[in-house]
Amino acid sequence: MCLRIGCLLAITGLTFALLLSSAFVVVGGVLIVFGGIVLALGMEPFLADQDVGVELPVETAGTENTDLAA
Repeated sequence: MCLRIGCLLAITGLTFALLLSSAFVVVGGVLIVFGGIVLALGMEPFLADQDVGVELPVETAGTENTDLAA
């Protein structure tokens, strides 16, 4: 549902900004921004579930340069 609302807000904002007069450009920009935020919130669960089982390699930072400068 969140994805549908975000798409609707973004498309409505784009329509206001491009097709209607210049008085609606600010309103259209605000709708586009809010639509993008709602889309990001809606996509977060899908992106979080993608790579749950993948383990990241453990890196040891700074083991190759252990000498101190004189």
